Amino acid sequence: MAVSVTLQCYVFLVMCVIGVVIGAAFDVLRVVQMHIKTNTVIIALTDALFWIAVTFVVLYTVFWVNSGEIRWFEFLALALGGIIYFNTVSRLFIKIIRSVSDFIIKAAKKTVMFFVKFKRT
Repeated sequence: MAVSVTLQCYVFLVMCVIGVVIGAAFDVLRVVQMHIKTNTVIIALTDALFWIAVTFVVLYTVFWVNSGEIRWFEFLALALGGIIYFNTVSRLFIKIIRSVSDFIIKAAKKTVMFFVKFKRT
């Protein structure tokens, strides 16, 4: 079956974007793992669950974009999207995520302390 070059370019670009999204999601997971002190078993479990979820996202995207036809350039596009993400905005994104999560944690602690003090009086 002949596939147009336009469709192949579209699939390639979508898979590049998915590679960037996977990279960003991985950074979010890394920041969460930095904030939550756990042992290596829990980290291995969350990593395994992350990659299982990534597999489902990639397969869903392949079925959505390319009618389930898996081609070699889709994996190349995923890798390219991830490489572009990690070499350009990953550090900035991690700083932003850490700042936002630190703010949320501080706000949550202050809120809990307010209600604990309020309940005591």
